[in-house]
Amino acid sequence: MSDASSTSVRDIRARFEEDRAHLVARHHRGDGGGVIIRAFCRLVDATLSTICPLFFDESDEIAVIATGGYGRGELAFGSDVDLSLVHLSSTPPEGIKRFIQSLWDLGWEIGHQVVTPDQAVTLATGDRETLTAHLEMRTIWGRDGIVEGLDETIRRDVLRPRLDDYLSGKVNELRSRHALAGDTVYLSEPDVKRGPGGLRDMHTLLWLSNASGGPKDWRSYLADQQLEAVEYSRIQGGYDLTWRVRNSLHLQKGRAWDRLDHQSQSDIALREGYTAGDGRLPVELFMRDYYRASWEIYAFTALQLARAGWEPRSGSATSLTVLKPGNGDATEWPTDELMTRPLSLIDRFITLTRTGSGLGPATAAFLYRQGERLGGAIRQAEEHGRLFMALLEEPGVAWALHAMHQLGILGGILPEFNRLTALVQFDPYHQYTVDEHSLRMLDALEMLLEVPDKMADGIANKESGTALIGGMAGRVAAVVPEIPIGQWYPTRREAAILRLVFLYHDIGKGTGTGNHSERGARTLRNAGRRLGLEEAELELAVFLVRHHLLLNTAAQRRDIRDEALLKRMCRLIRSPERLHLLAIVTIADLAALNPTVLTPWKCRLLADLVENIQRMMAGEDLRLIAVRDGLEQADIGPDEREQALRFLESMPPEYRRDVEVKTVSSDGRLLDRFIESADAQGACVIDIRHGRENSGVTIVANDQERLVSHICGLLAAHDVTILHARIITRLDGLIFDRFTVADAASGLRMTDEQERSIVEKLPGVLDGSIDVERLLEDHRVRWSLRDRQIMDHPVQVHLDPTASDQYTVIDIRARDQVGLLHDVAAIMADFGVSIHQAFITTEGERAVDAFYVTDPLGAPLDAGSSTIVISALRDALMSDR
Repeated sequence: MSDASSTSVRDIRARFEEDRAHLVARHHRGDGGGVIIRAFCRLVDATLSTICPLFFDESDEIAVIATGGYGRGELAFGSDVDLSLVHLSSTPPEGIKRFIQSLWDLGWEIGHQVVTPDQAVTLATGDRETLTAHLEMRTIWGRDGIVEGLDETIRRDVLRPRLDDYLSGKVNELRSRHALAGDTVYLSEPDVKRGPGGLRDMHTLLWLSNASGGPKDWRSYLADQQLEAVEYSRIQGGYDLTWRVRNSLHLQKGRAWDRLDHQSQSDIALREGYTAGDGRLPVELFMRDYYRASWEIYAFTALQLARAGWEPRSGSATSLTVLKPGNGDATEWPTDELMTRPLSLIDRFITLTRTGSGLGPATAAFLYRQGERLGGAIRQAEEHGRLFMALLEEPGVAWALHAMHQLGILGGILPEFNRLTALVQFDPYHQYTVDEHSLRMLDALEMLLEVPDKMADGIANKESGTALIGGMAGRVAAVVPEIPIGQWYPTRREAAILRLVFLYHDIGKGTGTGNHSERGARTLRNAGRRLGLEEAELELAVFLVRHHLLLNTAAQRRDIRDEALLKRMCRLIRSPERLHLLAIVTIADLAALNPTVLTPWKCRLLADLVENIQRMMAGEDLRLIAVRDGLEQADIGPDEREQALRFLESMPPEYRRDVEVKTVSSDGRLLDRFIESADAQGACVIDIRHGRENSGVTIVANDQERLVSHICGLLAAHDVTILHARIITRLDGLIFDRFTVADAASGLRMTDEQERSIVEKLPGVLDGSIDVERLLEDHRVRWSLRDRQIMDHPVQVHLDPTASDQYTVIDIRARDQVGLLHDVAAIMADFGVSIHQAFITTEGERAVDAFYVTDPLGAPLDAGSSTIVISALRDALMSDR
């Protein structure tokens, strides 16, 4: 590059950066996304037109061509500038390398190829993505006629012979993208480019139009559709907002970035001027608008594809539930009848549910425009409640309720449900918006109700595991062997009540603060009367909404054999029938949260809790577990039996209360091993056994200061998550510590390397030769280097006086962090508090833990001690934020 050229490029870069800064300022002032991307594209055009003459002259047989999104006229601030340098000579002009270098000097990300027309045709023939990019090409600078001739050749020789394959390929690409995202726009961290309702949906429509000889740019495409003014405004508004968000992401990250992660959501919400209101955070209000914009694009794309004959294929992801084909053909409904007799809509959806048919695109488009109005008209009819509940009784009705929500009909019939539309929960534990989560609970119920039939065919059992159809169905099938679903199976009418409960269980999140379950129960009571539920049905539905978190909370964070807890639950639940329905609500709720929440381990805990409550309802005394009788009948030798019985008598009552017969002998052998090694200071024995999903760790040692804290620290330093801890202390000071643990990275059983290192280091940690604080600090440094977004969570520490008569139960909610249990246990040890059980739950990045504790004499903490300990825990956890 000559000195003159270098000077010119520096000047051009200065002008470019100045003009780009003006565009960024316009973006921050609120200009629409479509305006900004087109203006930025024109700026890049002008800059290239100024640079090209510095490196090429008119004798060079070359054209600088914009391709891909840049060729289409859409360029975000961090997007690649895609260029094709097409030359006619046998060798490329000498200026090409210096030209590309000058663009890098401008700070641009360049995607480029240097080809002859024949080479361009060959590349387009062999790759659909390259063909798409060339269909969008336009000349920026260079010899006239090259683009026109190349475009004509590619369309004639490459596109036309394989047009059907090209078109179907682009539609299948869209289906695949949608399927990877669960076919929903309502993900907690959506991809604004590739996700459902993202920019690629609109691009797909343009690609199909372009290849078929139609408009090539978005404004021309919309104008060609002759949309009604309201529909045009909604679609164009979605387009502008999506591009605004993408530009904001690029500016925030300083590079191309398309995932709207939680931190970016908060930052953009504040920059866009959102303020808290209606009990919602600014970020929640921003995301509501974003989801609504995405939904407009998503639905518009689906309807456009359907009108063009691109029906979703059975068994694949669908772009709009109502268009889903089933066992029957797509159906078109008489729109005049729907307007004059809106109530007939429910009858028609009942018929569709029974036949498995889908809707034709014309009817779907009509309902898309008129759905909310028709739903409101249905609500005014006296019979609407009876008919709606009849719809809820239909097996397989989940898809119809999804469709009715997508079209606005459901919100018209149940106006309370509108509060949940696009309501984001700013919490990674909840992967979907509240409305999407509620509807996915319906899907989970359908899968549970299908299980008895499936199990008869051997599809869902311990051998086949996740063999249904993958996704949520696979997760449900995997947990069914752990629950007595045959005992819990609801009647047809009870299933209808459950579906209504699912729609209303989180309705309280749509307004107000505080206990959303209580608000939801009050809201459902009013809605149930409007729907004509009988009083007993209404009381059942209200009970299920009010207590939909009860069983999961108890199963994961309480001692499910504690008599006080079980008696309280018996008084509250009152009958096995209500207990079984509440269990189904619990499983459906977990299944619909995110793909990692529903696990066989959690379902086993739930099933054990339900069984214990049932036994209490039947009058059985759960304290009397006949371990001695079991040992007498066990197939073991007399010496081993006598040894096991002596060991059993040496253990405290809380051990004997719920120990399994098969565990007594192995624990006795652990004690013998400990006695043999007890001469050494800090002696301990450790036993690790692996299950299908997690690992069990048993440690025997003499009690010492901060013992539990040191063990928790050692596990945390090895990336091992504690799921449950049970601390048994004998009168002689011997400790039996039991931990259920998992590898933090996979959520499954710990690795061989973790096991080896923990076994090796434990004695040193207990005798003080290994500093557990140093291990933890080293691990915290490694943890902080991981590429992970950390959300803050409020610290909550409080007592539950109803959970146990024997212990004080302390609940802690805080941001999960390395060594949290180690720190909590250390604080309790400082105050002489003994931990007997710990129930550990992680919800996204939030720790939700419960500790069963006593004072040094084994009694529950008194009021003064409780206040001091809780204050110390809260202060320590707040200081770590």
